[in-house]
Amino acid sequence: MICDWFADYPDRGIALHVGRSGAVAFDLDQDELPGKFAADLRVGSFQHTRREGSRGHYIFATDPNDRFSNSAGAFSPYGEVRGQNGVIVVAPTIHRDAEQGGCYSWARFGAVPPLPTKLRECLSTPKVQSATATTAEELETFLDSFTTADRPEAVGGPLGWFDSHARRDGQCGGGSRSRHEAVVEALCWGFREAYAGLYPARQVYDSLRAVFIERFAEGEVAEGRDVPEIEFDRAARYAAAQAVASDSEETRAKVGRDDRRLEEEFWAARPELEKLRDYALARIAEPWAVLGAVLARTLAMVPPDVVLPPTVGGYGSLNLFVNIVGPSGSGKGTAMRSADDFLRTNRQTHEHELGSGEGIAKQYAYYKTVDKKLVLVPQRDRVLFSVDEIDNLTAVAGRSGATLMPELRKAWSGERLGKAYADRTKDIPVQPHRYRLCLVMGVQEARAEAMFADADGGTPQRFLWMPAMLQQRFESEADLPELPEPLDCREWRWGRRPNGAMGTSPSDAEFDVTRPMGEGDFRPLRIPERVRKEIRDHRLRSAQGQLDPLDGHRYQVQLKVSAGLMFLAGREREITEEDWELAGAVMAKSEETRRATQDALRQAQKQSDRARGRREAARAAATDEEKELRGRVARKLLAKLAEESDSGEGWIQWRALIKLFHSSKQSKAEEVLQSLISSGQVESEEGKAGNGRLVKRCRIVRDGPEK
Repeated sequence: MICDWFADYPDRGIALHVGRSGAVAFDLDQDELPGKFAADLRVGSFQHTRREGSRGHYIFATDPNDRFSNSAGAFSPYGEVRGQNGVIVVAPTIHRDAEQGGCYSWARFGAVPPLPTKLRECLSTPKVQSATATTAEELETFLDSFTTADRPEAVGGPLGWFDSHARRDGQCGGGSRSRHEAVVEALCWGFREAYAGLYPARQVYDSLRAVFIERFAEGEVAEGRDVPEIEFDRAARYAAAQAVASDSEETRAKVGRDDRRLEEEFWAARPELEKLRDYALARIAEPWAVLGAVLARTLAMVPPDVVLPPTVGGYGSLNLFVNIVGPSGSGKGTAMRSADDFLRTNRQTHEHELGSGEGIAKQYAYYKTVDKKLVLVPQRDRVLFSVDEIDNLTAVAGRSGATLMPELRKAWSGERLGKAYADRTKDIPVQPHRYRLCLVMGVQEARAEAMFADADGGTPQRFLWMPAMLQQRFESEADLPELPEPLDCREWRWGRRPNGAMGTSPSDAEFDVTRPMGEGDFRPLRIPERVRKEIRDHRLRSAQGQLDPLDGHRYQVQLKVSAGLMFLAGREREITEEDWELAGAVMAKSEETRRATQDALRQAQKQSDRARGRREAARAAATDEEKELRGRVARKLLAKLAEESDSGEGWIQWRALIKLFHSSKQSKAEEVLQSLISSGQVESEEGKAGNGRLVKRCRIVRDGPEK
């Protein structure tokens, strides 16, 4: 049989099913042996995958009871592992990169040696007992069957994991796992939770498929099973089988335990966070949403000369933007109002609805006439802007020549506001780091298109995304906590005011926002050295294209959140490692919410596309049906007129022709008959009936234009 296969298909290759063979394979992706594993790899059965160097497959025998997954563990920086359900391609198969030096050639063969201890420690057992992959039809049934969405935001878990762990191309960049390894694990995770009813199976399938295919570098060779769509569907069929074999109750319990534990640790970390959570729940508001609005309000009180240190580039602004995300009626407004009531301050924060880009600068300074001269008058240095619904921002940003989005991006970084206008009254130069601007906006997921459409400009990356829908469930009002006292958050007290102070009252402007900052005017916060290195490493990977563009400003946002948590704790001057770690938990919730928003937007767009497709199909079908109907009516009319022409004078009364049709089609018959007359196929005239009355009659035109 095998000889017949290769007689019919001589160019086909051979694969070794590693796990079923009782083996495990280490696929080394670099030319040199890694130092700490070199001695152990050298004893394995070895197949070259390049003509030169040590790159290739190192194979070891496993014990009969061993079951190893395809996770590479500590070996992942150097290559991949193929275990229980893994395969490797073997000689004499022709390598697809043969022209670039690729080959399959055994260098060490004979008895396969046992797996060394050091390599065994890299491996892990499969998380679930493997089930046979579903068929393509069974996969479609699975995707259509599991549509419950008890925890729609949880879909961000597998999506985020794949995004951060999968390498962007075959060899380098991004995460620690190959695309295939990462997508299998993410699909198994997502399908198990879909099977348990947390979110729709097709939602995680569509979202992961889109990201997986994007990970293939432009121009990258993809053939056979490596075509991304084919590879993904094979992984999905495997993952669906594992999901159906899993215990949905255990999955739900695990998710609940993990989420509750992590969130409880965050809220219990500090008394002010615990108070904020209880305050929010007592108001029946989502604590994360209230926290986002509180952080914006907190930083809106910090003087603008207090800045982040120049870890990358120059000084960083503490201007913070927050999106509170949820459907209509989910509690976005409740969270904003609760945040306002929770903070008790001795400084009244100036608040204003966000309008046009040109209008932002006018909140900080304006022109007035003094002695017949225009004078630029600074009026305040700190403003908290708000947008109740993103539709308002979309409408303003969509106007021709609108500058709102670019102006917001500049404001987030503390750059100069205002543009040069011929009309001097519009030219209001607000200097860098002379102003504080914080923004809180309500966002409905399905209406967030304008926000993500500006991703190339960097707008969504600059926002903190917090969920508005209350995530914790309560049986009755009696289960809610009692409303605690508001949190006292006093005026920033650190150090002297810089030169240019304009007033001493907290309600007065303290800075001349039109005067440039001098080097001695800045008051940079101190940050831990570990945090500085982490930020610089993140920036380096971002600059090299190894990160999702939507995470480009992640660490800068995290640093701003750290400063807000520092101030809420009653401290100034120095961000601690604990501030940074707590801010990391906030960022994890933000990224989960942002991904859920993107996914909800994709689903809404798909539904809109499907609805539009149905409408267009219906219109096309209606048009075809209309043409067919008109053709049938015309043929019947012409046949009757031809019959009358053959048997006599040929004239038939208009009314008699129309009466040939059912009452429901008589108006259509009149319309078609008039069209036949206009085209010259039928002629009409006024004639006398037998009773002497004038009637309209018709006859076919034999020598008229062709039908």
